[in-house]
Amino acid sequence: MTLFSQLTPEVKELIQEYSELINNHLDEWIKNELRIKGGLAGDVCRYLQQKKKELNPRSTVKLTPDRKRIIDAQVRQGYGMKQFKGVVDHLVKKWGDDPNFRQYLTPETIFRKSNFQKYLEEARENIQEFLVTTTNVNEYR
Repeated sequence: MTLFSQLTPEVKELIQEYSELINNHLDEWIKNELRIKGGLAGDVCRYLQQKKKELNPRSTVKLTPDRKRIIDAQVRQGYGMKQFKGVVDHLVKKWGDDPNFRQYLTPETIFRKSNFQKYLEEARENIQEFLVTTTNVNEYR
């Protein structure tokens, strides 16, 4: 005989109601977590965090709804992970050794509509300038 079978019908009904309520909230929470952490925006923030940790092991870059919105706006413009990585790599190389500029290695600064295209063009010029022969130049296009 199980413990559940020894409960009164009223208690069983309450347990059932609370279980459904908890499961509904858990499902909603899981959907929100996947929406915030998942997808390309999450990958971009994790890549930026990886690069920042190489400069400062205590550095963190967390994906927030606002950061996801900023990155998703660039995705809607047709940009992909190769472009995001190219810009991050370029700016880490350009700003990483300068404490005054290192503070701007944030999704808000890098992926803002008014900045991202400019940084992408800089990254493309940097690649073309330093690579003599490669087929990977087009990766950042």
